[in-house]
Order: sequence, then C-alpha cells, then structure tokens
Amino acid sequence: MKKNIAIGCAAALPVVFFAWLLYQDALPTGTYAVSLDVTKSQPVMSRLYPEGRVGIEQGNNEKPYAVLSGEPVYFDVRLPRRLSSATVRILYASSVPLGLGVALPPTPNEPWRYEIKKLMPIDGSAPQSADLTFSLAEALVSKNRVRFIISAPNFSMVSVRPAIHSIRVNFAGEALSLSVVQSWLGRLIAR
Repeated sequence: MKKNIAIGCAAALPVVFFAWLLYQDALPTGTYAVSLDVTKSQPVMSRLYPEGRVGIEQGNNEKPYAVLSGEPVYFDVRLPRRLSSATVRILYASSVPLGLGVALPPTPNEPWRYEIKKLMPIDGSAPQSADLTFSLAEALVSKNRVRFIISAPNFSMVSVRPAIHSIRVNFAGEALSLSVVQSWLGRLIAR
C-alpha cells in the first residue's frame, strides 16, 4: 500500500509541476515585468541588436551598459498572452540632446510605421530614467513577441554616443478569468 502511494506521488509530482508552470505562463494577475540584461539574451527578452550598433562598456564600479554606435536598435519581449499596455522604463544618458525615443510597430498592416515617443533631453551625462506607456491593442505581436525600437534621429549629426543603462518593461492586462481563458483558447485553436 505504501509503495503504491509513493509511486502515485512520484507520478503526480511532474503533472503538478507542469500545471503550475502553465498557470504561471497564463499570467493569473494580468501583469508581467521583464528587465533587459545588456550583456546577454534571455528567454523572455532579447539583448539590444543589431550587434554592430551596440557596444558594451563598464564604468568605474558600475554594471555594464550599452552604448549606441548607430540607430535604430531593437529589443524583443516574449509575451505569454496578449496584454493591453506596456510601460517601458529606460535609464539612459547622453551629454547632448539626440531626440532619443522609443517606439513599437503599431499594426500588422503597417509593420514599418512607428510613432516614436521622445525621452526628455538630458542636461549633463548623469543617467536619468523615463517611463513611456504604449497601448498594445493594435501593436504588431508576431510569434508571441513584441518588438520595441530605440531611435535617435539626430544621432548622425553629433559625435556623442548615448548610453542605455537599463530597460524594464511592465505589461498590464486583464487578470485571469474564464472569459480571458476562452478568448486565449479561441486564438490558440484558430492558428
């Protein structure tokens, strides 16, 4: 009898673990946050690319940061399910105003049209942070990934290179409910 209970528990453990992973991936609270590591790609968020436009530097006793040598640069975030908004918090530095901004492709019909939301110009080279909020209702989401673009339109006119110290993206949407699960399963079946 005890042997059967032990075998049953051993067989149920992977099933319970898999169900827990599915539940976490469904975002029960409707919120999701990821942070960019400028030195490597992660399963949920890519590093800044293309590599030819991004260099990694490290100041005195600081964490590594990305220095842009060309523009635009991109980063992708994996979404477990469709959410309604994204707030990008970016910690950046530039000693001259470059018109630095963040954008995302707005619709599948026009994937190369962007509305750049400008970051405030910096006075000096000390990093400052800014929050930009985007609606994901019409955003281009391909293979459960959303791409953000960092652009500096005045980049070619100056020799100064902006630095990206950190990026954090907070997504928000509906909390997990029966209607959310039904629409999620409907989109999954429609593929």
